[in-house]
Amino acid sequence: MAPRIDSAKPSIALKVQTAAASTVAKTETPVARATPPASSGFEAQKKKLMSVSGRYVAHKPVVAERADLKDLISGSRLAQQAGNSSPQLSQLLTGPTPDAEGAVGKVFADVQGNMMKAKTAAETLDEVFKLSPGPKGERAELIAQVKAGKVTDPKVVGALLKSSMSAQDAVDLLKGMPKSALESLKPLLRAGELTRVASVAVGIELAAQTEWGKKNPKVVEKLRTALIDDKIKANLKTGLGSTQNGEMNLKQDLLKTPEALAAVLAHEGVHLHQGSDCCGGKGATSIAGETEGNVAQAQVWSALGDPKDKASYTAQLNAYSEAFETGGVAAVQTRVGQMYLKNAEEKLASRKAETPDEQKARSADDNVAAWEAMVKELKSELAKK
Repeated sequence: MAPRIDSAKPSIALKVQTAAASTVAKTETPVARATPPASSGFEAQKKKLMSVSGRYVAHKPVVAERADLKDLISGSRLAQQAGNSSPQLSQLLTGPTPDAEGAVGKVFADVQGNMMKAKTAAETLDEVFKLSPGPKGERAELIAQVKAGKVTDPKVVGALLKSSMSAQDAVDLLKGMPKSALESLKPLLRAGELTRVASVAVGIELAAQTEWGKKNPKVVEKLRTALIDDKIKANLKTGLGSTQNGEMNLKQDLLKTPEALAAVLAHEGVHLHQGSDCCGGKGATSIAGETEGNVAQAQVWSALGDPKDKASYTAQLNAYSEAFETGGVAAVQTRVGQMYLKNAEEKLASRKAETPDEQKARSADDNVAAWEAMVKELKSELAKK
């Protein structure tokens, strides 16, 4: 565990955004010291600036002249690594004296943000692991900074998600995250760099930010709760998603295709909200319920999906999306009914091919008679459309 940071060192709000940056050298020639005007308020901002620059710490005497401050900023490695190019930095050097908590903070964020770009994801993860834990520790403050939209670098957010973060933490971190920041995490999923929990959390929030998600907040919340309760797995052998007894299982490959993941989560989220099982077969959700799931899937896929995606299941997602776009809910319902009928006919053929003893061992809802009744019912329902 990292040592506690005392008040003489940089505030964690500043430190965490430079967590991936190397320590600034402290061997430069110090600036001449002078006594600052008592009422200027200038001392506070210089203390903060110099604590971050590494040339002084807050308890040492500081300079009061703007020329000295300019030299301190432009001569520091913080500014050198940022290229002395940030607009906030220029404003501080040439404009009116900023207040200690205003423009100076923007300078810190801008300069340090530029430094962060030079670090690899692995180096960033190493630095995040060094942050002190606890509800008031450095890690907690970094999470607060990300949630507030003050830290959006995908390497930093990705490092947090990979650093032993619980499902609750992941949901809290990503919920309401700006769309651009969330989009920047997609490459991490495609590369398989995030855990199952983190990947699913990203998928849920991608779905949440679509028009469908905005209109169905209760379904989205059901998905978040299911993830927190560890009821979303990713080891399904066949199909894209399945929901049984309030627990969801997804095709593992979905974790590397964020748009498809979001679409399937929307589908299965509908079944969670319905309190019904999915998908296909005797005892599964009704055609109407399955239609609702596929409509949700189609809307999210249309909003996020890439038709050029080469995943093997893209055609299946495209089919429902195209049906909804061309014929609305009725077209999706017809397609669902046809899928159910095909499945029922296959089951019936399988049961008829069994020996008499095998047929006798079947339960009442899975024998030849049950599937004959199902086929008849589905044909009748499809004929009405």
